[in-house]
Amino acid sequence: MMRSQERVQEGRQARMLAEIANRLNGTPVVFTCVYKRQEQINQYRRGWNGVSQVDINTALNCIQGNKSIHHIKQE
Repeated sequence: MMRSQERVQEGRQARMLAEIANRLNGTPVVFTCVYKRQEQINQYRRGWNGVSQVDINTALNCIQGNKSIHHIKQE
């Protein structure tokens, strides 16, 4: 996998974890990114913004069913 695709996946995974923490613990969903170069930030943000409500609900259903969110198909 190319590094750009990895950053997109990282952003997506970070958003999913933030959304799950929000639903379970009430933790605010805040965009944070460790990358400094604008191109890398944009790639990470593309993944972050690519998470839909359906993705979040599916992940929550999997967690409640004792399944790992890593088994959820990621785009």
